[in-house]
Amino acid sequence: MIRFRPTAVSSKFALVAFQHFARNSVFAQVAKGVGIHHLSAERFASMPFLLPPQVEQQRIVAKIEELFSDLDAGVAALKRAKANLKRYRASVLKAAVEGKLTEAWRVEHPDTEPASTLLERILTERRQKWETDQLAKFAATKREPPKNWREKYVEPTPPDTTNLPKLTDSWCWASVEQLLKENPQNGAYYSKSKYGSGDPIIRIDDYQQFWSRGVDSLKRVNISDADRTIYGLSENDILVNRVNSLSHLGKAIVIGKQHLPAIF
Repeated sequence: MIRFRPTAVSSKFALVAFQHFARNSVFAQVAKGVGIHHLSAERFASMPFLLPPQVEQQRIVAKIEELFSDLDAGVAALKRAKANLKRYRASVLKAAVEGKLTEAWRVEHPDTEPASTLLERILTERRQKWETDQLAKFAATKREPPKNWREKYVEPTPPDTTNLPKLTDSWCWASVEQLLKENPQNGAYYSKSKYGSGDPIIRIDDYQQFWSRGVDSLKRVNISDADRTIYGLSENDILVNRVNSLSHLGKAIVIGKQHLPAIF
């Protein structure tokens, strides 16, 4: 540190000047060094300093303290507003997933297909796809399907609704598993030696709730065709952040065209 003992200037006014130097890179222009900058006492002492009369110094300090007080009050108000907006966003999301946002719409559209019918159709299509895939595998190996092969299909586990709240007539509970085309997939991990060229990869470092950058900003990694199939992303896939602080855990984004082609 450098000690500065003022004589012709008040400490409070000098502090105002030095805060200005720090915020507007005046100190940085005088300092020396690359990466870590050094402001020597000699360089500090040689800096030009605008010196007003002492009475005016007092008036400037009094005025800036008044203005900074107003700024502090404004910052506090913004923080309160931000907290209120966060609570409002949470309440809107809660109302959305509980059906409260569309109560009036449901009254006007009583003949809409209920979610239970939709879920039943999804589960039927899911089983049919599994059977089609199994038959294709048997055909590829020129084998006849074994007896009772359809019984090997495993139905996705429904949710335990014992302690869940009652829903409106047209809504129903489902498990995340019931809504998946295939099992959830954790992301890939590659050593540093794999990076440099190849496929763009979305990593936790690139992750933002409303990520809008394109693939040109991503690092690239050399991978196999098999990994490209496992970890490749498609439009409308959802990525969920599974490792981070609680404030970021679970944040999700929908993959759009600007994110492709890429793996994760």
